[in-house]
Amino acid sequence: MGEENRWLSFIRNETEPLENNWYCVKQPNSHDLKQGISWTQARKSENEFFSMTSPWSDLDPMYQKYLRTSNLIERLSSILSDLISKRFVSLCHAELFFLSILYQTPGDPGRASEFYRKDPRKSGPTPEGTVSGSLQ
Repeated sequence: MGEENRWLSFIRNETEPLENNWYCVKQPNSHDLKQGISWTQARKSENEFFSMTSPWSDLDPMYQKYLRTSNLIERLSSILSDLISKRFVSLCHAELFFLSILYQTPGDPGRASEFYRKDPRKSGPTPEGTVSGSLQ
């Protein structure tokens, strides 16, 4: 056994713990790359390696989810999706705020910049049915 034990401590999040854990993947070697290995073949080879090679195959099932490219992709997709959702909500709030400003300046959209410069946290009298204040 070479450096596997060192890497296992990362996979178990014992060494330099990360919020989203460490992941271990197996990439094709230079010979496989020269032979033109496909993505599917590389993932199959990676799966066989982690399934049949000790100490990886002996890892507790709770740590198996930190092995393989497919598991890393799934986790990164989840993180990215969460970030996009949060940003989307923020953008929607900003758009609603801007639209409320435009609604407050009927007939003269040029005056919107005057309202936009006002501190949105300070509520003041607004035309009936409009939004006033921050939409955060």
